[in-house]
Amino acid sequence: MKSNATNRAASITVSWRDSVGAPISSITVGIQQGTVNWTQYSINATAPVGAVTARFILGQIWGAGGTAWFDDLFMQ
Repeated sequence: MKSNATNRAASITVSWRDSVGAPISSITVGIQQGTVNWTQYSINATAPVGAVTARFILGQIWGAGGTAWFDDLFMQ
């Protein structure tokens, strides 16, 4: 992730969902504010019981200014 002049946090979140799409839990990493060069983040986590899908949520807090870039996301 890279950020430029973000006045609030930009972040990467993984959200686990159950069979009907309801959120079970989530974990957030890579919280950046201001101007930060490319930084690699990783999460080492096990899906919670009942999780059938996982989603990446990339972005900034509502109402934030600035720009955030994301590249080469993967899950294994």
